[in-house]
Amino acid sequence: MKFLNRQFLILLGLLLVSACSEKMTVQFAQQEQTVIKSSGRGAININLKRSSKDSNGIPFAPSTHMDHEVLVPFTVSGTAQSGVEHNLRSGTARIPPGAGSISVPFSILDASFQGTKTIVLQLENPSEGKLGTPTVHTVSLSDGFPTGSIAINLGAAKTKTTAVNLSL
Repeated sequence: MKFLNRQFLILLGLLLVSACSEKMTVQFAQQEQTVIKSSGRGAININLKRSSKDSNGIPFAPSTHMDHEVLVPFTVSGTAQSGVEHNLRSGTARIPPGAGSISVPFSILDASFQGTKTIVLQLENPSEGKLGTPTVHTVSLSDGFPTGSIAINLGAAKTKTTAVNLSL
């Protein structure tokens, strides 16, 4: 009898761990962001999110953290060169026990390029749970100059519109 109770408890524990892991998702906090390259640095947030129902549809209190470390592999690409214009490299983010998110900081190494370049991160399968959305995050490294157009009225029939960069 004790043997059967022990097997039942082990099986129940495995089912509970499986149900919780399957309902947890790992995803970026947002799909895109712009970083002013003269700031010299930025950060990207990766979040854990758990469902408010187990695998049988039974409600439970939702949680945004795990009681053990979650490993989240990611790749880095984009038009900005890793190791030259920024220091992000493909790797693994480690979300510690009890945390609901992690911030992946980066530095802009060379901001002398003209225009806007991108850093693209893609999440891969985490050690626990599954991928949510979004799984791709794009950072635009920008000069920070707002763009737009100004209409100059030179009289009733003479209006000219031109694109400009504004410094504030």
